[in-house]
Amino acid sequence: MVQRIVLFSVVSFFMYSMIFSDVGFLRYRKQKKIVEARQTELLLVKNQITHLREKIEKWQSDSFYTQKLAREDLQLSYPGEIVYIVK
Repeated sequence: MVQRIVLFSVVSFFMYSMIFSDVGFLRYRKQKKIVEARQTELLLVKNQITHLREKIEKWQSDSFYTQKLAREDLQLSYPGEIVYIVK
């Protein structure tokens, strides 16, 4: 009888420590969620980088695109050109 109680106590302590300790299952699940969130963030950032690289490539290779952005975003124009802004 005493042997069973000791065995039960040891097993209970082991299970408790496996679940609730710093290296336990709950900690593992929390860390796994954090890793998954970081992987999602990483994927989003990689997509942003790809989009920005494409935009840079367009800026460098397409003069029409460069002029369009300069006119629309920076409100630039050629000397002597009259710009009409319609609101």
